[in-house]
Amino acid sequence: MKKLNSTSFLLEVAALATTFLIVIGVYYLGFSKTIDSPTPILRRETISTEQPKLQTVVSKEDAMKTFITSYLSDFQSKDWQKKIPAYFPPSNFERAIQSHYKFRKAFAEYKIAIKHLAFNKNEAILWLKVSAKHVGKYDENELRDVAPTGKKIEWDEVWNFEIQDGKFVGQGDFLDTGISRMKQLGVKCLPE
Repeated sequence: MKKLNSTSFLLEVAALATTFLIVIGVYYLGFSKTIDSPTPILRRETISTEQPKLQTVVSKEDAMKTFITSYLSDFQSKDWQKKIPAYFPPSNFERAIQSHYKFRKAFAEYKIAIKHLAFNKNEAILWLKVSAKHVGKYDENELRDVAPTGKKIEWDEVWNFEIQDGKFVGQGDFLDTGISRMKQLGVKCLPE
């Protein structure tokens, strides 16, 4: 057995005391207490018979997804001009509606499919596959000099916008693949 000198004995006692104090401190600070299970996402409502009824609460993401799919459905409908104002706060977006009206006259059979949908707080980002038939001239994009071809084409678009209180808010933004449309319609836009 090794003989301890007084200095090493005091260091060992100090280490043991420190370890003991840490264990006691952790216990009293609550780190070892049991954690309560989370409350379920249900809410109780009283009905006339005074028996509780459980009702599922819709998550924010589910509500936003429902809003977006409803908007896209209405946006693709024949009477889209009458339906989409309900998705925006009262504001002057007539110019955007008129521009899209001209686009829809040039591109019939307009359809949108969601490829990806992501949320960050109130922000939604959609990656969409859009298809349409080129039946008219549209002077507000890269196809302004292209005569109607009758071709059915498709392209990707990315939309980014904010949703608040069941409405689109702010400016929003989108990207589309004009080069893809040009190539499908036979427009020379890039060197081979």
